[in-house]
Amino acid sequence: MGQNNKRLNGAPGPTNVSANSMNGGAGGHMNGHMHSMNTSGFSNQQVAQNQMSYQHTDHNNGFQFEQNSQSNMIYSSDSHKVTLDDFELLKVIGQGNFAKVMQVRKKDTQKVYAIKILNKKRLEESDQLEHIKTERAVLQYVEHPFIVRLVYAFQTTEKLYMVMDFINGGELFFHLKKLKRFPEDLVKLYAAELFLSLDHLHRHNVVFRDLKPENVLMDRDGHVMLTDFGLAKFLSNQDRTHTFCGTPEYLAPEVLLQKGHGKPVDWWSYGTLIYEMLVGIPPFYCDNVQEMYDRILNGELILPDEFISLECQDLLARLLERDPRRRLGSGPTGSDEIRNHPWFSDINWEDVYYRRYKPRYKPNVKSDEDTSYFDDEFTKQAPVDSVCQNGVLDDKLQREFEGFTYTEAGYMMNNNGERIISNY
Repeated sequence: MGQNNKRLNGAPGPTNVSANSMNGGAGGHMNGHMHSMNTSGFSNQQVAQNQMSYQHTDHNNGFQFEQNSQSNMIYSSDSHKVTLDDFELLKVIGQGNFAKVMQVRKKDTQKVYAIKILNKKRLEESDQLEHIKTERAVLQYVEHPFIVRLVYAFQTTEKLYMVMDFINGGELFFHLKKLKRFPEDLVKLYAAELFLSLDHLHRHNVVFRDLKPENVLMDRDGHVMLTDFGLAKFLSNQDRTHTFCGTPEYLAPEVLLQKGHGKPVDWWSYGTLIYEMLVGIPPFYCDNVQEMYDRILNGELILPDEFISLECQDLLARLLERDPRRRLGSGPTGSDEIRNHPWFSDINWEDVYYRRYKPRYKPNVKSDEDTSYFDDEFTKQAPVDSVCQNGVLDDKLQREFEGFTYTEAGYMMNNNGERIISNY
């Protein structure tokens, strides 16, 4: 079953407003979206491995966990230098101008992953070096239950390889197109999971800047995960950036006005996505992009009673506040304004974080290797890592990729088998 890049109600698929790229995160879905350049080097987070007692505060929900490493922890690590030879190539699941995404199986563990393979020379020619650096840095830096996980990154003289969890339930976009709209209780769970992921990014000074249904993957259990960090940017609370980037339907007014923007842009697109999940189309959508921009800046926000409860209407009205200083999530208590909103009053945030809620809608996934939610245009191709014809790359270009290699330091689980994510 291939994925159809058409918007709901006949509206065309979104077009990003910067340089061309592709999305290979986790599920390996490819698209023709446009991406901006982001400047960020590779960051290396050090994880303490020798402490007998480990206390973790998850900045995403305020919980503290005191665990004894001997009795309650399972620690997983891999010090082996990983190469492509460690993987069996299973299927091609996406392809773009300068990269290919394949489903692979690690030979020693038999675990299935998605691997994004990027041609260094083509990255340089397409002016995509900083985009890849940002994606690589962010994925290592912000591990979270609802964010696609980078497991390994390695390179050869010609190529870069990024190994991520294989998420095979399809894009939220696909399921929204299929069902037209979601019931409010299901939207609330998706919104809660996405809130935790965005809040986690913001607490680590990362602005996502491209939240939309195409960048939300669904796992086989029906939970949603954020993917594609090509437009992400490291910004502190007070920092502003002026890059005009994103997807037209989800652009915040301050991006259109080019007066500088920061973390509040994510809360605008968050409100836009919640609205779209409930109604079936973004709140200010129009076939004509310029008219849509005018609606975003000046149009009336229509909140239909038949699809949206009064409490949710209040949430959306405050998230889709045009003044970023007054937007929900931008006040003195920050994201707690959203977390504590009455619409979420029946949500247990700890249960959300640990995936204890069971979504009543699940994709039809038969196994961990199931690729039915990927286009057979790709899956029918032979899974081969083709030989580059670039010739020898100069030392200057090779130096651009110093520090790219990464092996996941490990993870910890409590004695209930629930993963504890370290923010350090």
